Amino acid sequence: MTAVCMVVHAEGPGELGTTTWDLSPTDSLQPDDLGPAHIIVQRILTEGAQIPALAIDFVEPLRTKTGARAHGSQLLKPSALDEILAGWLLALPLIVLLVDSDDKPPVERESILKAALERNALAGAVGVAVKEFESWLIADAKAINQIIGNVRHDFQTPEKLACGEAKQTLQKWIQDIAHPSRQLMDIRRELATAMDLDVVTNLCPSFKSFRQALLGLDAQNFKAK
Repeated sequence: MTAVCMVVHAEGPGELGTTTWDLSPTDSLQPDDLGPAHIIVQRILTEGAQIPALAIDFVEPLRTKTGARAHGSQLLKPSALDEILAGWLLALPLIVLLVDSDDKPPVERESILKAALERNALAGAVGVAVKEFESWLIADAKAINQIIGNVRHDFQTPEKLACGEAKQTLQKWIQDIAHPSRQLMDIRRELATAMDLDVVTNLCPSFKSFRQALLGLDAQNFKAK
C-alpha cells in the first residue's frame, strides 16, 4: 500500500504535541513528533481498518499568515481555515480537523469545519469533542489506572462534565506524577496509546462520530491507493 499523507489540525499542543523548532510545513513527522491526536487517528485506522501504521505519513500542517500553527478559536474562523487549507495544490493530503465543542452545539462547529474542507476541495474527517478533547482521554478508567495510578474515577458520562472539568482533572492527575524523564506530554501520549477505543466509543458519542468519520474516510480514500 502506498503511504497516505495526513495532516491533523487541532486546538493546541495538548492534542498535537509541542512544535519542534526544526519542523517546516509539509515535513513528515517522526514518532516523537506525534501528539495524542495523531496517535488516536493512527490507532483508529490501524485497528479499525487494518491500515498499517507505516502507511500513514503524518506531515506538519501549513501555517497561518503569521507563520504559526492555527490553534484554538482560529480553527473556527473561515479565513484562518482557508489560510491553512488552500495551499495544498499538489499531492493533496487527507485532512483531520479536530476541535472542542466547549459549551456550543457541536453541530455548529462541525458545519464550519466541513464547509472549509468543501470550499478548498479537500477530503478529510471532522471531529468535535464534547466538551473537550480531554473528555476522551479520561473516559477509560482502566487506562487511567494503568498510566496514572489509583485515582478517583467515576466519570461514566465524561461528555456531561462541566466545560473545563475534564481538562482540569487530567491536568492535576498528570502534574502529580510527572517528572523530568516523564513529562506532561509523555503521559498524554501514553493515555492515547493505552485507552480502549471501544470503551471511549461507548462513553463518548462525539468520539464515536469521529471514529466513524475516519473509518468512512478509509473506505473512500485509502483502499484506492
